[in-house]
Amino acid sequence: MRKVLLVLAMVALTFSMNAQLNYDKWQTVVTTDDFGDPTGENVSRIFGKGVFSNSATSNSELIVKFVNWGDAMTLDLYEYGRTPGASISYKSAFGVINVKKDDGTIVKVKAFANKNGGLYFSDDDYTSLMEVINGDSSVLKIQFDERDFGLSGSSSYSFKLNN
Repeated sequence: MRKVLLVLAMVALTFSMNAQLNYDKWQTVVTTDDFGDPTGENVSRIFGKGVFSNSATSNSELIVKFVNWGDAMTLDLYEYGRTPGASISYKSAFGVINVKKDDGTIVKVKAFANKNGGLYFSDDDYTSLMEVINGDSSVLKIQFDERDFGLSGSSSYSFKLNN
């Protein structure tokens, strides 16, 4: 049930990508319900930039949005820099993302790719991701492919998160 509520809240939190975005800075925002009314719950979010490639394009614009729910993290991918959020698979799957820290160390973090779009980190995966984000790196480079989720597609995503 919690996952369903998080997905609904993600949809309600998504806004027009034409608005001015504040990149590379964590912000606290109030979530809203399907009617646009405040829920009283605050979340932290940050936007980053990168590129994606697939069989139709190469190194095209990508905007990413991390939302920290306090006990889970969602990552939305906006191909060509616009909504709707992208889905990396036609079926839900578990996989890994690769996170490269300033010192060159690469950390693999488990994630859940929802068939409706984006990535979801919970429990130990959330803790692992937060340890990397809150670590001593000022810039994190993140990369993953559909193949990292056991899928046969050609999509790949690469972006930076400036802490």
